[in-house]
Amino acid sequence: MCDPNRLALLTRLCRCCEGFTVSQLAECCPTDVSVVSRHLVTLRDAGILKAEKRGRAVHYSVDCAALAATLRA
Repeated sequence: MCDPNRLALLTRLCRCCEGFTVSQLAECCPTDVSVVSRHLVTLRDAGILKAEKRGRAVHYSVDCAALAATLRA
């Protein structure tokens, strides 16, 4: 979570209940969509994000309990 782009993505996700796709989240960061995708995968692998496939798109949302446990640790 120490990367500024990851924090920006996490902040944006925390403000929304329904989640965002990679392209929607890429609008908040000055990096390429592929870089945003890698950041999201890193956060998902850490257990902080949930990924839900809807059609062809994957919607990412915050797992609040996992985030709270990570911040407590």
